[in-house]
Amino acid sequence: MRIKLAEIIGPSGPLEPTVEAFDALSALEQRCLDANENPNFRTFGEINIGLHKQYQNVIRNRPLREYSDKLFYQTSRMWFQLLPQTDWKEEIGDLLQEIRAVKRYFELGDIESAGFVHRNHLSMVVRRLNSLL
Repeated sequence: MRIKLAEIIGPSGPLEPTVEAFDALSALEQRCLDANENPNFRTFGEINIGLHKQYQNVIRNRPLREYSDKLFYQTSRMWFQLLPQTDWKEEIGDLLQEIRAVKRYFELGDIESAGFVHRNHLSMVVRRLNSLL
C-alpha cells in the first residue's frame, strides 16, 4: 500500500518544498555519509524518519498524508528488525541514493518524480524483506 501511495504524491496536488526541506535533506545526506563508516541502526532509523518527514511535508492532501504516516510507522518496525541481517553498505548506499534523487527532484519542483523515487525505493526494500523472510 505504501508503494501505491508514493505513486500518487505528485498527482494529489503537492506543496512546494520549503528551504527547510532542502536543509533537512542536505543534513540527512551528510548523516548517511557519516553512517557509511560507522554502522548504527538507530541512526539509520532516524535518517529514514527524517526522509519520511520530508515526503510528508509536500503532501497537501490530509487523508493521504495521515494514511501514509500511519503505514510508515506500522511497517518500518519490521524493516528495522531485519536490518541487522542485511548488508550495511548496501542499505546505507541505497538510502543515500534516494535522498540525493529526492533532493534533486525537489530542486526541480518535480514532486511527482520524487514520489516515484520513493515508490521505487520502497519496492526494492520489499523485495529485500521478502528475500530475508
